[in-house]
Amino acid sequence: MSTTWLAEIAAACRNRGVSPWVNIRMNDLHGYKNPKGSFFNLPMYKEERFLLKRSAYSPTIHEPLYRTGLNYECPEVRDFMFAQIREILQGSSSIGCATALTIYGVVEFAGNLLPAYSPEANQTTDIRYITLSRRMVAASAAGKLALGADGIYGFNFYTADHAREPRLPTNYANLRGMERLDLLCGEEKHYTFSTNGEKFSHIPFETPPQLPAILEPGWRQGFRLPMCAEPDGTGLELVVQIVVNADDPVVCMPVMANGCWPKLEHERTDKLLFPCGLYTHHVAASGPSGPEAQRLQANVGYNYTFPVSLVKEGWNEIVVENGSERQIRIVCIELAIRQGRPE
Repeated sequence: MSTTWLAEIAAACRNRGVSPWVNIRMNDLHGYKNPKGSFFNLPMYKEERFLLKRSAYSPTIHEPLYRTGLNYECPEVRDFMFAQIREILQGSSSIGCATALTIYGVVEFAGNLLPAYSPEANQTTDIRYITLSRRMVAASAAGKLALGADGIYGFNFYTADHAREPRLPTNYANLRGMERLDLLCGEEKHYTFSTNGEKFSHIPFETPPQLPAILEPGWRQGFRLPMCAEPDGTGLELVVQIVVNADDPVVCMPVMANGCWPKLEHERTDKLLFPCGLYTHHVAASGPSGPEAQRLQANVGYNYTFPVSLVKEGWNEIVVENGSERQIRIVCIELAIRQGRPE
C-alpha cells in the first residue's frame, strides 16, 4: 500500500496543534553541480532546452551555474509546475488550503559577515552564525513582526552544525517564541545590518545591502532597519556600534538615532556588542597570527548609548557623520537592546 506523505505529515501536525505547510520551490538549484545525476533535479533539468540562458549576466556573478534554473517561458515547465501545485492543493496529496491571506517574515539563519575573534580559543572567523545567538535570532524576527508580518518562516537553522566548527553547535532552543512579538518585546536583542559579500548576496534578486560605506570628510549617511519598540520600565538601553577599520583616523563621528540631536560621546572598544558563540571580539591587529588572521581586516567599534525610548515600531534610521579630516570606511553597524549599565 502506498503512503501519501503529505497527508501523513499534515495529520501529524494537526494532532499536535501545528499548522502544516508546503513550500514549493519554483527553481530549486541545490543539484546544480550535477544536472544529470543529482536526485534534487527534475527530469527536465537534464535538458538544456528547458534551462535559462544568460542568467549569469555579469562576469562577477558568484557561481554562474547556480543561475541556470528552469525557464518558465517554456510551456512544458509551466505545465509541470502547475500540475504539481494542483496536486498539492486539490489532489490526493492535498493538505487543505487556507482561505485567509497570511504574510510571513522570512529569516534565513545563515551567517553575518563581520569577522570576529575568540580570545578563549585564540581563533578568528570571517562569519558569525546567528543561530549561536538568541539575541540575533530575536532581533531578526522582531524586525519582521514589527513591520506587520503575521508569523516567521525560518530556514537553514542548522548552519552552525553544517560548518562543523568544534564547540559551536547550533542552539535550537533559540527558536522558541520567535514568532510572538509580545514575548520578544522587552528581551535583549542584537540587530545587524546586511553587508555586501560574495555568495550571501544574491544579485539582483535581493535588496542591495547598505554597507560597507565610505564617508568623506563632512559627509553623512542614513541607514535604515526595522526594529520593535520596547516597553517602559524594563531598564533597557539602545547602543549603536559603528564598526570601522582599525587604522581609520576617527576624530569626530557624530551619530543620530531617529532624528535626535547628534551625539559625539562614545566608547571605543574591541568587543562585539554581544558574544556569538565563542566569538566576543573584533578581529584586531594584535590578534592571532597565521594566514586566516592575516587576510582579515582589523576592525574596531565605537559605541553610542541612547535611551531605548528612541526606538520606533517599524523602520528606524541611524545617521552617521564624518567630522574627521580624512575618509572613514564604515564596515558594519550593529545595535544592541540591552540592560543598562549601573551608573
